Amino acid sequence: VDYVMLSSKLRDEGYPFSLPGNPALLETSGIHLIGDDFEVEGILSDHDLLQGERFGSNIMWRWVQSGLRIAHLGGAAAPITDEQLILIRRPDILLLPVGGGPKAYNPQQAKDAIARPNPKIVIPTQYRTSAADAQSCDLVGVDRFVNLMGDVPPMYSALI
Repeated sequence: VDYVMLSSKLRDEGYPFSLPGNPALLETSGIHLIGDDFEVEGILSDHDLLQGERFGSNIMWRWVQSGLRIAHLGGAAAPITDEQLILIRRPDILLLPVGGGPKAYNPQQAKDAIARPNPKIVIPTQYRTSAADAQSCDLVGVDRFVNLMGDVPPMYSALI
């Protein structure tokens, strides 16, 4: 691993204290140049619905790879602002949290967030899987999000 994009520096979200190979950490908003011609842009957002007062900031990431415009919203919890939408642009692929809890979109908020950038493909992130204890995990499963999306054909696998 040469580079790691961080959306949050919270300890419970996998902050990389020790990774093999000492990769460069991309952890701030702005444009990051990787090599001679690959750009990744970090876009500042709130990590909660309290304007960042509880969990601070989140970094959303945008880049173009193999001709595809990709946006990863990290642990977004607040609605996408007009300014953020301008920076995100219209991604072909959008990765966003769907499992809820205090630090990420719940299924309905995720569905609402998708409407603004109107991506071609959506990849849900940050949801409860069968490996989590339902009593102690504050996330919901991805099926709640998929069911809200209506007649959009799901193209996901629980095996991934």
